[in-house]
Amino acid sequence: MWYVLVFIGTCLEGELVLTVSAYFLLQGQLSFIPLVIAAALGAFFGDMLSFWAGWHYGDRLSACFPRLSKTLGKVMQSLSTYPTILILVLRFQLMLRTIGFSSLGNQKPNGLKVSAILFITAWIWALVLTVFLKSILPLLIAQYRILVELWP
Repeated sequence: MWYVLVFIGTCLEGELVLTVSAYFLLQGQLSFIPLVIAAALGAFFGDMLSFWAGWHYGDRLSACFPRLSKTLGKVMQSLSTYPTILILVLRFQLMLRTIGFSSLGNQKPNGLKVSAILFITAWIWALVLTVFLKSILPLLIAQYRILVELWP
């Protein structure tokens, strides 16, 4: 059941869900491989939804936010020669991922190529972030406990 929630959560806002999941992973309540699978598939599905929305409704979205779309359009055009690097960088950007992938979809690139790149970068993101959180969370929890003990 928890892995379904990870899938749904990573479709929307993956970093927070993966942080909480990494805590449960440290507690032994979740397994590493199923967690990475659920996170990667959820991230890919969420990215594809953003890309699809930009592909089909990008003009309407641009009309609602003209200033933002003008800026993003320039960025996307200048980086369109390196879509793999752009997608990998956007994958690790908090709060810009949805807008970035929607803008990328609005540029109407090769959908199959972008889907393949999104799939690969979602797996990289899930694996890297899970390993990083699994490594750093014990340190953060220890620091939190020290602060709580020192609190007057």
